[in-house]
Amino acid sequence: MKRFVFENRGIVIDLESGYQSLQTQQKIYDEFTVLYGADYTAKYVALPYTSEHNIGLACDYVVKKDGAYIENGPDYEFLEESIFVNSVAHHSSYIFI
Repeated sequence: MKRFVFENRGIVIDLESGYQSLQTQQKIYDEFTVLYGADYTAKYVALPYTSEHNIGLACDYVVKKDGAYIENGPDYEFLEESIFVNSVAHHSSYIFI
């Protein structure tokens, strides 16, 4: 997938997925429910028809800083890296989730 690099900050954004059919979205939701439980899945995984994946406008991404993955968790939105990524995401043609 596409990669955005912000070398001056040591941040790399790798796009993991883009378009997903409704069937794929349901499969992902079901798999996460089995692996991580209903509460976690309801918080972090979109049900079919509730994201822009099925029309190709959304993507999922991972963030690395200085070569290490930044884990998505309860405090993720408050991390400097997350704040930065969210401040520049609108410059792409995707809806970052």
